[in-house]
Amino acid sequence: MSTPPLPSRTTVPERFLSADRYRARREWSRYEGTPQRDLLRRVRESFLSTTLRRSGRRSPLTLEVGPGPGRFTPILSQRSDRLILLDASIAMLREGRQRRAKRPFDPRCRVGEVVADAGMLPLTTEISACTVALGNVLGFAGSRAPQVFDELVRSLRRRGVLVVETASPILEMPSFTRGCTLRDWRRMISQPPASLLPSLLRQGFSKVIPPASRYREEDTFQFLDPQEIRDWISDAGLSIEDQMVAAPMTGGSPELVADVTHGRQDALERLVEWELFAGRRKELLMQGGHTLTVARAP
Repeated sequence: MSTPPLPSRTTVPERFLSADRYRARREWSRYEGTPQRDLLRRVRESFLSTTLRRSGRRSPLTLEVGPGPGRFTPILSQRSDRLILLDASIAMLREGRQRRAKRPFDPRCRVGEVVADAGMLPLTTEISACTVALGNVLGFAGSRAPQVFDELVRSLRRRGVLVVETASPILEMPSFTRGCTLRDWRRMISQPPASLLPSLLRQGFSKVIPPASRYREEDTFQFLDPQEIRDWISDAGLSIEDQMVAAPMTGGSPELVADVTHGRQDALERLVEWELFAGRRKELLMQGGHTLTVARAP
């Protein structure tokens, strides 16, 4: 597939258009190198894999919007006959192409790349059986988020699936997390989450003092809380099939994740299990964070 240039009237933020190889590699590193990064990557990978398995068959065409250097592209290839990667950054697509040559990738999947603005998809309406926009594509669209969302929905075929990530400030944290020692955490995650977490959550929640925003006033960024994206999806005529906050208990604390897992893969696996269970609990879901949502077109 050819890679047409961006439309002349694009309003993609300059920081994405000017991304170079260094930034593309930094974006790749955002999901590896520390226990916290590994945890957040594993949670997203599990959520995406579960969503694709539930479809029951390979997607004839999958659209990945904002794939960056392709962290989650191999997972999509395993369930897709054809995969279109659409990004505003040539450097990101180039880095992803090089990464695909080194990582497990389903050879049955045909891959095409398109350089384009997510708010003006140069694609046919109802082309995609599965459209994926991870990495908070909507949030970084700022005031253009509704336009980008409409384009994602427009891409979906009848009964097509939309997977989207959004972000909002965390409002409250479970009270029990503040009083847990490392010994408590390690003992806790050694048990099945369903046997302990519901009773722990009944201890209530503590408000979180939001950190100062790292986005300058002139930057384009928009927070969308879990209920807002549910409303957008409902207004578009789609139905929610799954929704989860990524690692709501420990994902925001690099030091805690490192201490709880103490360099052991089995401990990380147990923590991933706990976070996957916790992230779907309504009490935690409505408190904000990075939200993963699956919806289906009528």
